[in-house]
Amino acid sequence: MPIQLKSKKRIESAALPGVAFTVRRLAQIRRAEMELSTIGPRSEIAKLVREYKSIMGDDGTRDLTTQEGRTVRLGELSSDEVIKIAGIDQRVALIIDQSLKPASIRTALVSIEELTDEDGKPVDTADKLLAAATPELDGLMEEIYRACEAAGGLDAEETKNLPSPITGTEPATGSATVTA
Repeated sequence: MPIQLKSKKRIESAALPGVAFTVRRLAQIRRAEMELSTIGPRSEIAKLVREYKSIMGDDGTRDLTTQEGRTVRLGELSSDEVIKIAGIDQRVALIIDQSLKPASIRTALVSIEELTDEDGKPVDTADKLLAAATPELDGLMEEIYRACEAAGGLDAEETKNLPSPITGTEPATGSATVTA
């Protein structure tokens, strides 16, 4: 039986009752385009994570494991380290809010229904939503962002019906099958 993929999903907002929005399911190429467009901000976050780990240890516990396998407790944070950690946290949050969330919303949001600005003009696209951002829209924007992020792949039912590339009967490239 063929799998019927659904390319769009309409969602009734819980954050702003009466408003609904539609997100598109992202194909691999659309996800790759979005990731490429946000490579700079993602790189900055990676640098900040390395800075965080240099203060907190690799697993965030302030414990470091030596090459010999010994665990060394680093102790309490100094006030300078607390300030650094708070600064890192704020910078990561700003990058996410200013770059990653808008990119995700622009890529996956199809439309918004029943939302207007102060002048009564429809706020029905990603760009209009981002331009109209007010504290009253924070909950809706977070809800839309989460839906857009979730739209990046197949749902559980679709995934379980796909043949496995490892256990499928045909070679993935059409070349000879390797057996153990």
